[in-house]
Amino acid sequence: MQMTAVGYLNGYHGYSIPVLPVLILFGAIGIGIIKVKSILEKAEDKAKFERVGTLASSIIKNRDDAAAVIAELGKYLKEDSDGNTNN
Repeated sequence: MQMTAVGYLNGYHGYSIPVLPVLILFGAIGIGIIKVKSILEKAEDKAKFERVGTLASSIIKNRDDAAAVIAELGKYLKEDSDGNTNN
């Protein structure tokens, strides 16, 4: 709507606007698209990233103890996608 009004004013009346408001409009549209994409992102994917981050932090914390790293990795692999352990 805004761009149509700008085109009309420029084409028929010779009025031009500064470039800054147009750039701000495109930036706002871009941020809106990113926000919608973030809302639609699956919560399961976010949980997976959190689980991998926890695993990475425990590996870094126990980097000198190979047995602890293997135990943490085994615990991670036994967990299902909900975070429950498989028996």
